[in-house]
Formats: sequence, C-alpha cells, structure tokens
Amino acid sequence: MKKLLIAAMAASIAMVFAGCGDSADSSSKTSESKKDTTSATTTTTVAETEKTDTETTTSAAAEESETSTVTEAPDASSAASTNDSEAASTGDGSKLFTFTADESKWSTADDALGNTVVTYTGTDIENAAGTCFILINSEEASDLQDYSFEELAPTFQQSMGLGDAFVIEEQKATEFNGYDAYIMSGTFTQSNVVFDLDVILARKDTKLVVVCPMTYSECTEAISGEVQAILDSIQIV
Repeated sequence: MKKLLIAAMAASIAMVFAGCGDSADSSSKTSESKKDTTSATTTTTVAETEKTDTETTTSAAAEESETSTVTEAPDASSAASTNDSEAASTGDGSKLFTFTADESKWSTADDALGNTVVTYTGTDIENAAGTCFILINSEEASDLQDYSFEELAPTFQQSMGLGDAFVIEEQKATEFNGYDAYIMSGTFTQSNVVFDLDVILARKDTKLVVVCPMTYSECTEAISGEVQAILDSIQIV
C-alpha cells in the first residue's frame, strides 16, 4: 500500500515537472526574444528621430498625447485570496491541505492527476512569469505512520523517474509548518533550462502532503520571498 501510494504520487508529479520545464523553456526564450526585438526597435527609433526636424517631432508628440491612455493599477489590498481544500481542487473536496496565494501574482490550477499547480504570473520579477511554480499533492493511507521518512523518501525519489535530471544536493529530516517532514533539495534540468527544486514530504497522522517549489535558477533569489509566503501558509487539514 505504501509503495503503491508513494509511487503513484511521485509519477504524477514527475509528469508535471516535465510539462513545467518545457513551458518555462518557452517562456524564457520568449523573454529573450522580446529583449532583442525591443533593442532593435529602440535603435531604429533613435535613428529615425535624429532625421526628423523639430516641427515634425513636436507634431508627433502632440498627436501621441491626444491618443494616449492611462491604465490604473489594481488595488493591491484586495489582491490576496485564500485557496481552501475545495477552492483549490476540481470541486470534489478531496484535497488534504489549504494555502494562501496572491491572485494578482499567482494562478492556481488542478490537473487530472490530482496535482495543484500554482504558477507565478506577476511581471515585477524579470523572467519569473511562467517559469516559477509550486506543486502540491496529497494522499491519505492508513498505514502511513508505520513508515519513517527515511523509508518513504527513496521510494518517492525512485518513482519520480527523473534520473540524472534531478540532482539532489541535500536531503534531511526537518519540520514544515509544525509537521514532521523530509526535504530533498537540488536542481532539475529540462530542455537545458536549470531550475532549483525542493521536494518536501510533510505528514500529519495518516495524511501525506508533497510540496514542490520549482523556480527558474536565474529568478530563485528574487522570487524567494513570494514563494516562501505560500509555503508558510500551507496547512494539512
């Protein structure tokens, strides 16, 4: 029972990792492409502006002023929302955890495998949108308490099937929001894009919650506070 449960959770999570990696690779390439396009456009604009006389420039500026619009930023005070076990699921109420995420910066979706994927969509951190994720899964098994994390972790790691793509740099027993936990920290490489990845196994009685923050390595430091805020909010119900 224990091995089947852990293997199923690990396999479903590994599939999401692969999808997130491909998506992030596309997002990072798109970002670089936009930078190149912006640079080229700026150079052309400067050259054209230098050839434009004062009268034409003044006229263009006046026209631009008449046609420009102002977009107001959303009220940040109403942006945060709490995702409970029903709101964060597909409606079956089967999830064993709650968490809080800022909807102005994170989107939440469930897949057919029971994973909740929280994806960063904010634009305030360069290259972070679509490349930083928090994946959460949960299961309950009556015999879960009969096994230590030292027994569960190797089975989970092997069942993920990530091979050399997931390089574990540190793993240890720890505490996660007051729950007994075990963490495997390292890097995950997909399509030549490197992510910092933590796999956290947290337990409450017969309930097991797996939390996996995965961030594009170039954004990890800048987005660490945003990620930690969500991690700190996770509770097993």
